[in-house]
Amino acid sequence: RREDESIFRKIEKKKTLVVINKVDLPQKVDQERIRYFFPCQQMVEISATQEINLAQLKEEIANFALKEATLPTSNPLIITLRQQCALELTKQHVNRALGGLRKKFSEELIALDLKEGISRLGEITGEVVTDEILDQIFSHFCIGK
Repeated sequence: RREDESIFRKIEKKKTLVVINKVDLPQKVDQERIRYFFPCQQMVEISATQEINLAQLKEEIANFALKEATLPTSNPLIITLRQQCALELTKQHVNRALGGLRKKFSEELIALDLKEGISRLGEITGEVVTDEILDQIFSHFCIGK
């Protein structure tokens, strides 16, 4: 596990497609731990031997490659990886809230997702500032005497 975390820390800031193999066997992988290190990354669960979700994996690899190869538009919007992550998490929470509405989940659960989405959006607008955000921002600057 320490070796895994060491690897995760080396690549956590890079654009990554997370693939979890052997889903046909009892789980040995802590997916919550992986999600902690890669909160905005696409995760695909497969079984190579049982050929489970291989088509989905191929599609995700193609999408990943196309997204990386896309040329900027004539008026590109430049955002940081932190902002992109916050936007993606906002979208996930809003979509989960919509799914909860469709499935008639309790209002409290839907409100929690909406609140978390608003909080993530606030990280971009500056309404929500955490120590982690400040660390990320100032890690890009050399502030000295």
